[in-house]
Amino acid sequence: MPSKYSAQLQKTVKAPFSGIEFSIRRISFGEYMNDLGIMPIQSTPGVQAGLAEMNEEFKQKAAADPVFAARAVKFILKSGVASPKIFFGDGDCPEEEVPFDDLAPDTSFLIAQISEFSSKPLGLENFFFGDQPGNTGPGGEALRPATVEPPSEGNHSPKPGS
Repeated sequence: MPSKYSAQLQKTVKAPFSGIEFSIRRISFGEYMNDLGIMPIQSTPGVQAGLAEMNEEFKQKAAADPVFAARAVKFILKSGVASPKIFFGDGDCPEEEVPFDDLAPDTSFLIAQISEFSSKPLGLENFFFGDQPGNTGPGGEALRPATVEPPSEGNHSPKPGS
């Protein structure tokens, strides 16, 4: 039975090939990295560079080791799909689960949806994320990042004591 909070903590997506509706939830980036045996990095000013480097390392490792790539896919789908569950075993699949082997065309879609959902903080859906539009509030116009211009030169913050 779903929790009374499931609606807030989960999202329903419809897989494009199978047409199955999946309830997805956020995954923990730290748990994901630990499961793969990669040390997660802490939030520091160099986070973006560290993540880019880690992403390259992950791509190289996944390309060279199909077992590593399969483990990453399995973690994301097992942790990020709330229902219906995905069956990864051999033999007969329980009736209420979806066999992983039959899901192949929808796997990338689900991974992308779970990753996107996991990266957006709860309640901040209307703020800027990358090049996606933001929102000025209820009934307000959508803002695009291109409309926000940085200061032309230098630091325009007030000077102390002024």
